[in-house]
Amino acid sequence: MARFARISAPLLVVAVVYAGCLELSLPEQPVFPIGLWIGALLIAVYFSALTVLHSQDKVAPRVLAFWGLVVKLAFLPIFLIMLVLTIGVPLDSSNGNVGGLLLVFFILPLDAGVYCLMLVSSFHGFAATKRLLAEQTIPSATVKRLRKMHAVPIADLVAAIWLYVLLRRLDSAAPTSAQDALPCITTEATPSARVPYAVTQCPKNMSSSSK
Repeated sequence: MARFARISAPLLVVAVVYAGCLELSLPEQPVFPIGLWIGALLIAVYFSALTVLHSQDKVAPRVLAFWGLVVKLAFLPIFLIMLVLTIGVPLDSSNGNVGGLLLVFFILPLDAGVYCLMLVSSFHGFAATKRLLAEQTIPSATVKRLRKMHAVPIADLVAAIWLYVLLRRLDSAAPTSAQDALPCITTEATPSARVPYAVTQCPKNMSSSSK
């Protein structure tokens, strides 16, 4: 049940967000009221936050980083569209276009909403960095830098990819180090294993000399 909630929570947030985008793209055929969509989005975000808080001490950091990367990639089209609008609309308004000036006041609230959405997509990354700071498996300076990058637009996607790659390399290096330690263990055990053989041979040598 906990695993199902951990997987379904971020997917629910993505589904609700894109349902709202579909609602905005079809103004003549409303699917549901905007107030209902906002309420559903807040519930989905709250549910996702609860699952992340519940699993941050029980799930491997690599799993948290993986789901953080998945959510950010799912929201990447929205982030790219808002980036183009944020850059393009002020350039259009600089030419004296009144419509462009009106869009600026429309774009800024959307930018604030998309930034909040970016923070929601960083829930798993924040949880993973908190876990890594406690375990000290990665240098704390690197972890703190990744945590700050998760709160910065555009840099958050770089941080999510970087964090997942680091943890994947760390997990893949662990079995290799364990295999490298096996020859050392067998080498140390070899002398003690030969002691019984030497002890058993001593009476035979003594008996032959007595003869």
